[in-house]
Amino acid sequence: MNLKGLVSVLLLGIVPAAAAAQGQSTTTAVTAQVPGGPLTFLNVQDLDFAIVTRGVPKTVVRNTAAAGKVRVAGTANAFVQIRFTLPAQLPNIQAAPGVNMPISFSGTDGGWNRDSDSPTGGTAFDPALGDDGRFGPPPRPYLWVYLGGTVAPSGAQAAGIYQG
Repeated sequence: MNLKGLVSVLLLGIVPAAAAAQGQSTTTAVTAQVPGGPLTFLNVQDLDFAIVTRGVPKTVVRNTAAAGKVRVAGTANAFVQIRFTLPAQLPNIQAAPGVNMPISFSGTDGGWNRDSDSPTGGTAFDPALGDDGRFGPPPRPYLWVYLGGTVAPSGAQAAGIYQG
């Protein structure tokens, strides 16, 4: 095959690709929102295990009155990351240092709700992993965050108040 024939074959191989590249096109809008306001935290309820019996684990479910609850105010409809720093032990604040009680959190002990202060209608999440939430619409740009957990006192757990 001579050079002219080779160029013709190459052009025939390129033309269909060029024709295919002339297909339809479309556009799409891109939106970015930068929240403009500060976040305000209000601790509504501490996670409260109340009276705990030695040797008997006690669980507080996130959708009960004893669960921890925080109301966060922010920019309406803005997205937010929910993250916790969770303790593995609660120290006895009435004893010598080193007297602790184990505390743990299950994969559904966290929860959030943007529509109302109601943990039963909210979204459950693993507090060890966190979640992405969203503030409510105007006029209530709030996010309610709930936390449950389990304490596991030993049979010889020292008396006192455990807090962390």
